[in-house]
Amino acid sequence: FNTQVEADLTDQLRTEWETYERLDPYEKDSLSQWNYMTEKCRSFSVFSDFAAGIIKRLEGSEPVTVVTGCSGSGKSTLFAKVCLDLRTKGTRIFPFVCGNTSLTTDAFGILQSLVWQLEDFLGEAHIEESPSEESFAEGGHTAAGAVPLSMSQWRNRLDELCLKAVSSGQILIAVDALDQLQGGEIRDLLQFLPSVRPQGLHLFLTCLEDYALPGSLTPVSMPRMDEVQRHMVIKGILAAIGKELTAPVTEALIRKNPDSTPLYLYLAVSRLTLMNAADFQNIRNRGDGIEGITARQLELVEDMPEGLEEMCAALVEAVGERINPSMCQRAVSYLALSRLGLRLTDLESLLETEQITFQTLEFAQFVNYMNELFLLRADGRYDFLHKSLRQGLLRHMTATGMNLTEGHEKIVSHLESLPDDDIIQIQEITWEIMQADDRYSFYHL
Repeated sequence: FNTQVEADLTDQLRTEWETYERLDPYEKDSLSQWNYMTEKCRSFSVFSDFAAGIIKRLEGSEPVTVVTGCSGSGKSTLFAKVCLDLRTKGTRIFPFVCGNTSLTTDAFGILQSLVWQLEDFLGEAHIEESPSEESFAEGGHTAAGAVPLSMSQWRNRLDELCLKAVSSGQILIAVDALDQLQGGEIRDLLQFLPSVRPQGLHLFLTCLEDYALPGSLTPVSMPRMDEVQRHMVIKGILAAIGKELTAPVTEALIRKNPDSTPLYLYLAVSRLTLMNAADFQNIRNRGDGIEGITARQLELVEDMPEGLEEMCAALVEAVGERINPSMCQRAVSYLALSRLGLRLTDLESLLETEQITFQTLEFAQFVNYMNELFLLRADGRYDFLHKSLRQGLLRHMTATGMNLTEGHEKIVSHLESLPDDDIIQIQEITWEIMQADDRYSFYHL
């Protein structure tokens, strides 16, 4: 029976797989962006009026719209909602969620993808052949054997294409989470985006509220949630995970932090629905039933930290304790110490030096439980989706006496053991050496 089911599913999906394999790497990356936004939009439950206002701006004469907000305030969900709604209305959109794929990790990669996609949209020959699948996944920007084009050539080509594209209708270039993008001056001065602003071309950007934008841009701030909206967010989260909370627990959670963000509420609800043997014993001691569950959950709400970063660290610790405490704690510690995440093989090697067995299945279970907090980069690195999670874990690690410099030293030793052509070693060794304050290794790079 299992064999027949597998064969039937394979037959149904074969055409889709074969079609996907024929796509250019840039087309696959674009598809990944849209799939991510479609999934993200499922949790959109508040800020409908705000989203409508942003759409009105993007359909008007304002050439650039920037939305800022604190970590977890709902910027990415808003971004997804706006892009999907405008696509439905006929706007041609080129979306990029920074850090979601290897291409969207740095500003130059986005510039090249924009040029390629616009050329494809206009039916023009590509100024440069796209990199191979392998090179693309490893962050490569130039096809094998090709002579790299200068930055000015790429920028001039982008401007030229944008001027042509607007004749076909409204064009929107959308970039989410600028603060997660690498690229130095190219990023800081927005040189990966068109310098021309013809009528019909609009830019939609989001970033953290403390991100240094060029002085000519005036951002729009994400609104704070009122009590009704916090109720709506909690209801949406519970519906998505198929769980329920009693009215007293919901009210206690809303009172806990009047300034709570959607991300904070997601973390809190996740903790309340995460029960282990100790929790159920506590409930049985109260007489079992809904009254006992409510009483236990009210205790959990009372003990929750009010800060987002602290809440992130608390949930990670609670989930890890229920799966494999030592492995999860150390794996997450190394992820927090890293700049852009680590691969499973990296984590396995690092934990092996501490005589801890890395269990791939248990780590997958750990990540899957908190899938709203993690992302998997195209090069195989697991990383945190929100900056606040890394910051919260690093603060918790420092507060509990962990030597962060020593952790970076272990990562440096691991990277030095990798082949010279390993992409993670190439991209991260200098940064890790600086964090470890390892002058000897720095001088011998």
